[in-house]
Amino acid sequence: NLLINKIKTLPTQTQKALHFASLLNNTFELDFLSKIMNQDLITLELNLWHAITKKLIVEIPNNNKTSTYKFLHDKIQSACLEQNEFKNAESNATIGRCLLKEFEKDKNNEKLALVIHHLNEGITYLSNKEILQLIELNENYGSYLLKYRADSSAEKYYSKSIEIYQTYSINKPTKLE
Repeated sequence: NLLINKIKTLPTQTQKALHFASLLNNTFELDFLSKIMNQDLITLELNLWHAITKKLIVEIPNNNKTSTYKFLHDKIQSACLEQNEFKNAESNATIGRCLLKEFEKDKNNEKLALVIHHLNEGITYLSNKEILQLIELNENYGSYLLKYRADSSAEKYYSKSIEIYQTYSINKPTKLE
């Protein structure tokens, strides 16, 4: 409660940035957070400065072109997730869409699990077309795991694909257009 109250004293845009960041991981890159929030880097850095002064996050030195930040404690990250002003499912859908755009550029299957995770969590905010694409992504990633990793977690992705298909009763075409 003390942490949540501390977070609530921050400007709304800072709270929102921390919320999105908390859904990403305990560390996050400014560049990617900027894309998700559709905010320029300078404005976002200024918003995060409020969180730095309250000792909620810290900038991590790195050699990348973009700044990397870290929550100072996992309880801070959890408190940012628990903010009722922001909807986790809607935020996950936004993050998933942004990650999907990046995945479509480089087709790195290692990143696909993260894309699917956020889209699965935000499914109630996806269009029917996006849901069909999510079904296919779950199936494809399950196939990838079976083929290249002989991983038992493939079942999880196949099962999720079936669950989504049954829950949303969408007429699945043979091939997405």
